[in-house]
Amino acid sequence: MILIILKNTLQKIFSMSQQIEEKNSYYITVLSEVIEDNDIVKDKFAFFIYCFLIKLCSNGNGYCFASNTYISKQCKVSCRKLQLVLSLLHKKHYIAIDYSNDKRLIYLPEAWYRKLKKENKIIEKINDKKR
Repeated sequence: MILIILKNTLQKIFSMSQQIEEKNSYYITVLSEVIEDNDIVKDKFAFFIYCFLIKLCSNGNGYCFASNTYISKQCKVSCRKLQLVLSLLHKKHYIAIDYSNDKRLIYLPEAWYRKLKKENKIIEKINDKKR
């Protein structure tokens, strides 16, 4: 059942992405946790927006600073729907949102972890074992 829903969703996403960028072709890698998450997969817009954010964040830095207006126009959804989806993705830790320097940055989890580690905001505990 989930595979049929996922197949139908991916077909819709593919047709939507063709409308957005007919000249550019690309592929993305989606985390298996996202594919198995019913809240995301059942909502075609949530899955599509997540995939679109992955595309935007694939600039080498792992983040993007696109506005809600830009993302909603590209994904053909209302700003309110986009806000709900961003909130859901953030709540489930599929994206991280950082408000700094009067900009909103949307990070993929790996890039967010690297940023925090670089800024020494992550403390890793090392247990010394006596031998």
